[in-house]
Amino acid sequence: MSGGSVRRTGPLVKIIRTNVSRCEVIEAYAAYDRAKKHLPDISDFACWEWQDASEIDLRLANANLKHGVLSAYKLWWFVELSASDLLSCAIVNHIFADQSQVVSAIVLSGLLPGWSPPDPHPDWYATLEEGGELGPGAPLILRPALRAERPATWYIEDGSGRALCLVRRILRFAEFWRVAYAYVGIVPDHDSPFVSSHRELTAG
Repeated sequence: MSGGSVRRTGPLVKIIRTNVSRCEVIEAYAAYDRAKKHLPDISDFACWEWQDASEIDLRLANANLKHGVLSAYKLWWFVELSASDLLSCAIVNHIFADQSQVVSAIVLSGLLPGWSPPDPHPDWYATLEEGGELGPGAPLILRPALRAERPATWYIEDGSGRALCLVRRILRFAEFWRVAYAYVGIVPDHDSPFVSSHRELTAG
């Protein structure tokens, strides 16, 4: 990828590009999600009000796409995630009910080897189980973790299942060279409904 130097945020994520607009993030997310569901691409992005988080949320909801976090950040990073980075993420809480959401804690619990996504399995499951990769065209969507999600550093807004499957593959076969790619929300939009209800995201 081009458009920025590659660097690390201390021990965390390798940054490939900074100052990525939410328009680009949403277009990339929508392209992946619609292809995964065998749906046509969205053709009216040029008509979206990209400065209005509430309007973006409405557009996303009308397209049956996740809304809230995707509109909540004005600027994003595009990053490469190592196994260590993935272990420091939190996942959606319904995959392992009444358990920690942090991937490292899930690994230590011993629950990961027996896990699989619900039937019918998504296409990415067989791909990862058979040693395929999550390329830049299948980005995860991350935001900073809330206090309730710590000690995680990031929360996986989209891609929890893919992250778990990749971590399991890495640990099972010691394939620590494997990586995932993600967009990480960095500069919050204070007018976003999601940010308004999670003001801790505006600190730091």
